[in-house]
Amino acid sequence: MKIATFNVKNKTASKILRLKPSALERFRLNVDLIKKSDSDIIGLQEVTADEYLLLKQEFGNTHDFYGDFRKSPVFTNEACPIMVKKGLGTVTNSQTFSISNDINKIGKKYFGALFPRISTFIYFNHEKDMYVIGNMHIDNSKIIQTKTFAQNGPIQKILDKCVKKESNIILMGDMNSELSGSLYDFSYRNSLIDALEPLGKTYKPLNLSIDHILYKDDLMTSMDAKTFTNKGSDHSLIMVNINKRRG
Repeated sequence: MKIATFNVKNKTASKILRLKPSALERFRLNVDLIKKSDSDIIGLQEVTADEYLLLKQEFGNTHDFYGDFRKSPVFTNEACPIMVKKGLGTVTNSQTFSISNDINKIGKKYFGALFPRISTFIYFNHEKDMYVIGNMHIDNSKIIQTKTFAQNGPIQKILDKCVKKESNIILMGDMNSELSGSLYDFSYRNSLIDALEPLGKTYKPLNLSIDHILYKDDLMTSMDAKTFTNKGSDHSLIMVNINKRRG
């Protein structure tokens, strides 16, 4: 399965708060990039309602969409949808969780966070194997990241609620952190490795590797990692082929 993650935005929080809309032509570039990647499953971050509609117009015949909005004010209301190629397998359930101290209240946020943060999870049946796939956008505050990835933090709570110990887990998204500190501790605790580490920097303005696809190395294998870059976003689209280990 070709798994990808892509933050489609090229704007800062200050621009959001000034109600400056994203340019349609820039988003068209991102649509072209998604088509070029030909991903089987792709998690997107910072998708507005207008862009969600555009994505469904462009990909509705080829992909199914999962994920709710975070219930913040209209000009910052965004989703982290997961697009799944039709005919690839069966999604048996999907859910959007808050990334806060209460994972069941989507509009909630940690004190000090600029916006509520959310994650979308799907249960995906592919070739008789069940996968739990999560897509998320983590706050950029290091203090909040520490809370987010802590052993009693929201991402761990979501995993403990959604998956069994031996589940095929794939977590992707803009995690606003390189694989160090609390994110490294979380990955190590859950036996997850980064499929994209050899690709280098994925966030262009600061030359950082903050976009990740994490998976359980003892249950799956990864190969053929790629990056796709354009002028539509300040993030690269990153993709890797992940498959179940056999034998």
